[in-house]
Amino acid sequence: MKLSNIIFTVFFFLSTLAVAQETQTEPMMEESAIQAYELSIGAGKAYPYIPQDFKDQSKQGLDIDGGIGAILKTGSMGYSSLYLSVGYNSFDANTEEILLSQNKNSNDWIAGGGSVKLWNFHLNYKGTFSTERTIAPYFLLGVGFNSFKKNDVTLWDIVADTVTTIVGDSRSDFSWNIGAGIDVPLGDLFTVYLEGKYILA
Repeated sequence: MKLSNIIFTVFFFLSTLAVAQETQTEPMMEESAIQAYELSIGAGKAYPYIPQDFKDQSKQGLDIDGGIGAILKTGSMGYSSLYLSVGYNSFDANTEEILLSQNKNSNDWIAGGGSVKLWNFHLNYKGTFSTERTIAPYFLLGVGFNSFKKNDVTLWDIVADTVTTIVGDSRSDFSWNIGAGIDVPLGDLFTVYLEGKYILA
């Protein structure tokens, strides 16, 4: 089964001091490819997309992301970074759609449960189209690992007073992501960025 979601998120990250700096005591020291380290944390909306039953039976969800990585030396096209990210998505169930999928009348049946939780861990490359630290667009590519869990669904027949349980599902898969966004620097240490990201597992 393929599983994906689209995530739109606002992130904040803090860049530490540059790793490689020229000094008078070591004038011949080779310049490092890493300019600085960065930390990021953010939150936003997550939208279920594939497969169709996941899309229909889940509401818009919550996305929380965090990461740590390194800003690389600026090249001719712009600056870039490599970082590890951890993401968490939570989706409440659309119980009306669950009842429809089971051919149950909402006047006679009540559905509960069915929420979905996702964890993803990715190694990402972020390329920014600017050689200076200014407002700039960027692209994002990443590969990693995705963990999916859907809780059991309980169907209660109000008339007959009986309960039916649809067993949930859990799995782990290789995953990748692609995205784009825009960096907006705030002073020397902070940057706000708005990002749209597509995850497929």
